[in-house]
Amino acid sequence: MYESRSTLFDYIAYYIDVYSEYPAFRVVLVFFDLFWQYLPYIIASILVSSLIARYLRPEKLQKTFTYNRFWSILLASLLGTISPLSSYALIPFAGSLLLLGFPLGPVSAFIFSTPLMNPTIFILTLRGLGLKMALARTISTILIGIASGYLSEMIFRHVSVLKEDPKFKLPKTKAFLPYVLSMAKYMSKAFFIALFLASLVRVFLKPEQVAGLLGPDKPWSISVAALLGVPFYTCGGATIPVVSSLIDLGMSHSAGLAFFIAGPATNLPNVSAVLLTFKWQYLVFYLLLTLLLAIGCGYVFSIF
Repeated sequence: MYESRSTLFDYIAYYIDVYSEYPAFRVVLVFFDLFWQYLPYIIASILVSSLIARYLRPEKLQKTFTYNRFWSILLASLLGTISPLSSYALIPFAGSLLLLGFPLGPVSAFIFSTPLMNPTIFILTLRGLGLKMALARTISTILIGIASGYLSEMIFRHVSVLKEDPKFKLPKTKAFLPYVLSMAKYMSKAFFIALFLASLVRVFLKPEQVAGLLGPDKPWSISVAALLGVPFYTCGGATIPVVSSLIDLGMSHSAGLAFFIAGPATNLPNVSAVLLTFKWQYLVFYLLLTLLLAIGCGYVFSIF
């Protein structure tokens, strides 16, 4: 008598293979893949925010970060450049920092710089596009962080940019766990919605489609590349070969730089997280400044 030796994992793999041709099922698979990939970052964000809320006083934070505004914004920009924090955990974490008393300038510098560069992206860019492009992305990220920090403080000096969440209330107990639960409740909404939108983008939009829309180098290629980065940027590693192929076809390196800056900051999941955490005025500021600085960095890079 024949006895099947198939395990539960064999059945799971079989049905995954059968249903993988359906886009809705692929969205679910990508969602859980992204969830497990970024779960450590969101947990780390929740724990750090909880530690700050529990052990640091808001007035002390304000005093520390307003003592020397230039260095605090520069430091936040540098931390964003080297931070491995994912975009999906970044925005809720930034919102919690504002709620806990951090000034807008350093938080904005961190928000703008973190999606643009990290050590892994630097290595991948270095390997795929050379040292010049890797350094250009890094320097542009730091400068964009500094500029966004100062401009956000100038524009929103007397305006609150954070959406007031009536559900967010810090516990009055000295126990640490209630702080963790409060932060998790506040940050999870934007995190899960951003993951879902990222899953849709990964399934229905491919970075290779950019090659069919952006041809050889044109005078307006930098601006077009920055705008194309909004819908077509998926992730840093997957986009580098696409940009490399476009450069081989005649696109300038400066247009590639504009695409690299505008794409990760303004992709749909990241923008949705900003919209869920901040008021619409800050979202408009975020989008316009990112696109303008992406184009500006591209044109400056073209000079060199």
